[in-house]
Amino acid sequence: MLYRNDIEIQNQKPVRWKYVIENHSLSDYDRDTVNYALKSKSPVDAIKRADFLLKKDRERTDNFNLTYSGREFLNALAISAELDLQEKTVDTK
Repeated sequence: MLYRNDIEIQNQKPVRWKYVIENHSLSDYDRDTVNYALKSKSPVDAIKRADFLLKKDRERTDNFNLTYSGREFLNALAISAELDLQEKTVDTK
């Protein structure tokens, strides 16, 4: 038997980028370095912030260094946000 909340959950579109942010399991150091990306408000914003931090890490500006898990988190955030955007565009067509 499905309850009202279960039906509402089934009808909702997945918001993968928010799920990645909420369930990150990063260390304190990693959380501090990617804190800018954790404050994303939309999938587009999440992609921009992840790309900004990854670029900053590649260029080694301001002594900014990401750990492997920090880089992997930002890549996962960008991928999940891209999937959400693709799904949204497919639904509107």
